[in-house]
Amino acid sequence: MVNWRKPLIFFGLKLFRNSITKNFEKIHNMENRREKIENFHKKNLKKLLKHCHENVPYYTKKLEDVGVIKNSKVNIENFGNIPILKKEDIQSNFNSLKSKDLATRNTYKNSTGGSTGKPLTFIQDGKYDAWNYANKLYHAEIAGKEVGEPEIKLWGSERDILGERRSVKKRIRNFLYNRTLLNSFKMSEKDMREYVEKWNSVKPGHVWAYVDSAYELGKFIEKEDLNIYSPDSIITTAGTLNEKIREFIEEIFGTVVLNQYGAREVGDMAVECPEQDGLHIFEHTHHLEVINGKNRQVKGETGNIIATNLHNYSMPLLRYKIEDIGIITQNKCSCSKKFKTLDKIEGRIVNHFKTKEGDIIHGEYFTHLFYFRPWVRKFKVIQEDFEKIRIEIENWEKPSEGELKDITKKIKTVLGEDCEVEFNLKETLEPSDSGKFLFTKSKVR
Repeated sequence: MVNWRKPLIFFGLKLFRNSITKNFEKIHNMENRREKIENFHKKNLKKLLKHCHENVPYYTKKLEDVGVIKNSKVNIENFGNIPILKKEDIQSNFNSLKSKDLATRNTYKNSTGGSTGKPLTFIQDGKYDAWNYANKLYHAEIAGKEVGEPEIKLWGSERDILGERRSVKKRIRNFLYNRTLLNSFKMSEKDMREYVEKWNSVKPGHVWAYVDSAYELGKFIEKEDLNIYSPDSIITTAGTLNEKIREFIEEIFGTVVLNQYGAREVGDMAVECPEQDGLHIFEHTHHLEVINGKNRQVKGETGNIIATNLHNYSMPLLRYKIEDIGIITQNKCSCSKKFKTLDKIEGRIVNHFKTKEGDIIHGEYFTHLFYFRPWVRKFKVIQEDFEKIRIEIENWEKPSEGELKDITKKIKTVLGEDCEVEFNLKETLEPSDSGKFLFTKSKVR
């Protein structure tokens, strides 16, 4: 069957968002040439640092103090001296991190609860978005997917759970991209059986899925001994993909699993190709570092992932600590791509919650409940039993009764009206014994 959607989609992008298609072409022009990648990366990192010095109050003096800016010139070799930016730094310095030319940019606010339970609001812009969109198109292509072919997203949507309709724009986009959405925030056995039927009906070429959601659906398919159509690939994100989970998903669905690594604060950073020799780092949009406990860069060793997006000028996050760990490898992928590779990403821990009826509620649902609530510094949501939820919050200020009622209502929507929701406001929340901060924990087995 002729894929009429692809030319229509690219025609629309060229007409209304031409920067996306231009960025897509730029990626192709450098993907197989290491020197081009390095030159483009260095040029854009320098431009960003100059912009930060001239337009972002938070960085002006800092960049001078560490020798990145000297006599109005950028000294990129001193980049590693810039202090690490943490979530609490953004929360405490929100206004001084905004660019002075914000009004001239196509800006919007974004927010994340984060895999670490620290809600965060930040600003992004049209230039950042155009590059992030181009990266998504590029990853789909190297995964073997042609735009407009049938696809499924096993993804979280609190709007569906709360009975809210998607905008007309999003519905048109999903139709054009031939995209079927399956909500993974709440999956009962009835839901999963319907998802399998829809999956087999759509016959997707490719599937995008939360790691944990694909794993849970796979366990249901195995338990019920169901047949499932094998797509060309399943691209997983929003969780840690270890080898045991990868092998299980590949066996159940009969296809290759490709990992994608990103964060809402900085966008998609690295992706796997079908060779599975590590995740190709998007060096045209990101400067990634892995540092040890002494804040020194290491290669071939495990360390904290530090990210800088090169194209978000509205609120630049220089040397931002993602709070995941990984390895920048010395290995070269057996494909023709010349990007550096990232490996063994760890640190994202999400517990599923369960209802008495056996419904599975994805932990990310609770993350979304804390978006755009500036009074929350950190949180934990703990399921004590089927009918009790305890929420611990390290708060900046006292929340209103209305905010607490809104969170309670949305929890009862998925866990039932009989569920008791208890709030505990605390001065400090501590991570687990492993040092990782579990923002959701279920004691129900």
